[in-house]
Amino acid sequence: MSSGAGERLRAGLRDHGFRSVLLYGPGMTGRAVQSVLGDAFAGFVDHDHVDRLRTEKADALLLTVGPTRYAEVFDLLRRRCPGLKVPVVTIFQGGRDLDVRLILETLPRSGTSYVLNNLMKCLPWGLAAPFPEGKIPAGDGILYYIPREGADAYVAFSHHYRPLHYPEYRYIPTVFQFSYIFDAFHSWGKYWLEGVGRPIPSDYRLTAGSDEWEMIRREIPLLVSWFEFVADKTTVRYEDYYLDFERTVGRLAGIAGVPRLEGFEPPRKNPERMYWSDRYAECFDREVFAILRDRLGPALDRWWPEKRGRIDYR
Repeated sequence: MSSGAGERLRAGLRDHGFRSVLLYGPGMTGRAVQSVLGDAFAGFVDHDHVDRLRTEKADALLLTVGPTRYAEVFDLLRRRCPGLKVPVVTIFQGGRDLDVRLILETLPRSGTSYVLNNLMKCLPWGLAAPFPEGKIPAGDGILYYIPREGADAYVAFSHHYRPLHYPEYRYIPTVFQFSYIFDAFHSWGKYWLEGVGRPIPSDYRLTAGSDEWEMIRREIPLLVSWFEFVADKTTVRYEDYYLDFERTVGRLAGIAGVPRLEGFEPPRKNPERMYWSDRYAECFDREVFAILRDRLGPALDRWWPEKRGRIDYR
């Protein structure tokens, strides 16, 4: 590796705050990159030892294999290291312009994975997001993507707190998806506990003063604005995949510009969800319930009119 190329690589890593870097691929390229990293080199990872990524402390994983192997490596990382938090960086591909055909922006815990998994099954498209974990930077400086063999179009997804409301995407069909607010927040609390490695009781309740509530309650003002913003946009309620599956999936296909989404599977109904059960007292303490009901009341009235008169603490 030339001194100029080495300096550009080091500068790029510094610009992104990567002080400790693992290299995937200990071949000639990997050894050349190692020689210019200095103290930033944290070790090699290969196919047989990729599980090390679960425990190794590093700021980034740098792929030192050729671009033709990127899809293989990303597939390996998805299978062997699900939920990998370390950004994956490539050196042979500075990014590509993506043909984004559809944007899915969601309230977290609102069927995001369910819809994306079905879209990936039904369409020969790739997946992109503004979150870097386990993905390659795209050419627009905003999105990151997961390579998919033969993909010439992409679905981009994001959440309400990281919207893709950029001029570059203003004409791309966008679906705003959300689920019943009480179900979303209850699931969000459990997801937060899972993320920090805490056990989740079988009778979990989201309560005032809990660490997870103090974190996710900060989203309420933003969500109030987000629900107002999407009022005249293309929206899908997660509950409608249960209530009117064929029509809802047909709408999604039309928005995506395809005739049908063959093989899109119906979700499994969970009767314990509050949309169906109204078991609010089992899932929240009275204070959390009152805050959600009062602060997000206009959104509840607008998007779930069938629940009026049934949202009581019982």
